[in-house]
Amino acid sequence: MLKLPPLKENEIHFLSECVDCSKPIAEAIQSLQGEKDAYYACLLPELYRIQHVIKSVRMENLKYCSSLLDVIEENLDKRFKLFLQLESAGNDAILASVSHFMFKLKWVPKARKEYVKELVLFETRKINRSEKQKSEALNNVEDDIKKKVKR
Repeated sequence: MLKLPPLKENEIHFLSECVDCSKPIAEAIQSLQGEKDAYYACLLPELYRIQHVIKSVRMENLKYCSSLLDVIEENLDKRFKLFLQLESAGNDAILASVSHFMFKLKWVPKARKEYVKELVLFETRKINRSEKQKSEALNNVEDDIKKKVKR
């Protein structure tokens, strides 16, 4: 048995803050690396959830680990900037998340909801035009075949 002195109250408080700061990242990693329910659609909602939880933790007036939260936020922003801004570079991720039945528009910040709605409508119209063109091309081929058969 190790003969170590018991942890002091400030050491316990420090460890508790470390856990609170690291927990959102650990939960996100666990969620996103799952074998059954891990989809590309989960990425953006999970990133926004992490940001929300980190803001909540920051409100708790941390005594020891506020700099840890700063580093976590800074690196999340650096690594996932294109996704978190919800601009054209992240359109595939946006469309995947919005079209997933669990997420829809729930995770989208109010300031970006109109952009996301317009993106979905634009992509839907593009698919419809493409399908219509394919259908017309197929009809033209069928008509050509029918004409050749009649000759």
